[in-house]
Amino acid sequence: MATGRITKRAVDAIALPAGGKRAYLWDDTLKGFGCMVTDQGARSYLIQYRVGGRGSPTRRVTIGRHGSPWTPDTARDRAAELLEQVRRKVDPFEAERQVVAAAKTRAVQQAETEAALQKLACGIAADSYVTTAKKSLRRWKEQDAIIDRDLRPAFGATPLPSIGADDINDQLAKVGERSPSAALKAHVALRAIFAHAHAKHRKLFPLSQSPFAEVDRPQAGGKRERHLDRREQRLMWVASKVLG
Repeated sequence: MATGRITKRAVDAIALPAGGKRAYLWDDTLKGFGCMVTDQGARSYLIQYRVGGRGSPTRRVTIGRHGSPWTPDTARDRAAELLEQVRRKVDPFEAERQVVAAAKTRAVQQAETEAALQKLACGIAADSYVTTAKKSLRRWKEQDAIIDRDLRPAFGATPLPSIGADDINDQLAKVGERSPSAALKAHVALRAIFAHAHAKHRKLFPLSQSPFAEVDRPQAGGKRERHLDRREQRLMWVASKVLG
């Protein structure tokens, strides 16, 4: 077993082993720290250790490939950290396995969440809502037309949990410029879509309140308010004096 101070020159000087074999250089100052070379010339830093003393199985953990960011010095520092874990009866191999397993679990969960959120794209959620509405809503065709005209162009591919109150208010304001009654109908339709999707996919929605808590309900046409000007206020005051 070759031993010596692991330096860049020493690592570069390790001869390539025969086909299918591996060559090792073990550091003579930090026990358990080494460099491995494959028959293809790949050089990697690693540690070798036993947890539990003699009689326990020997394990190896790879630190990384020789080169950036792993130089003899940075690899030595990392090896010292891992070997300190071994001294404290913590198995770096098992710790690394758990980290990898946790990363895989997070990746799977993220993929599942993203796939589920695709089902909550406003356009897809609207289709699901309309399919259900056909069975109970007499004027579902009118609502479907409102969705196609005023909601799909703005929110079609956006997941419902990503649509905020500001987004809804902005879109309803645009629709209201064309027709106040259309804005009110779009508000009713979008709120129904949210409620339908929330009932089916409750876990995918944040725990915070519905965005509609901060959405201004549009006013239907014909119900506009007008304030009296000063002349009209004065006439009203005079009339009240006369009548009073």
